[in-house]
Amino acid sequence: MSKFSQPVCELVRESTEYGRVVLRELNYELYHRKSVRLTFDSSTKGKFQLVFDSPAAVRVMDEGQLCEFWTNYSMRNGWLWQVASGGWLDLECTRPRFWLKDVSNGKLREYMIANDQCVFVLTSIAPKFVAIKTDASKTDL
Repeated sequence: MSKFSQPVCELVRESTEYGRVVLRELNYELYHRKSVRLTFDSSTKGKFQLVFDSPAAVRVMDEGQLCEFWTNYSMRNGWLWQVASGGWLDLECTRPRFWLKDVSNGKLREYMIANDQCVFVLTSIAPKFVAIKTDASKTDL
């Protein structure tokens, strides 16, 4: 078993405008326009989507399987993190046949959405925040 470093993450500042969030839906579009769309309810901005265009990989895990993240990177401290080191990408890079990092020319980044079900996205494109117009501007969280 190899020794693995603790995760180092940076909060995505734009995410702080959304307050507390609850992940309601994850849609992985493969054919028309490859993207991952996560739909949330927000305590400050209502319903919105976080969109990752052309993701390289997506992983969903129960938060209980990710204890090494929770001291610093739990929902209490924020919900959208860019993982600088010690995350899924670094773990995958320990596999000899993992070629994804090489073909991205160093542009591959890892994002983590902290929620009851945590979502990790490997991508070279930063996510977009997209408002969803609804009758109610705020939800009860």
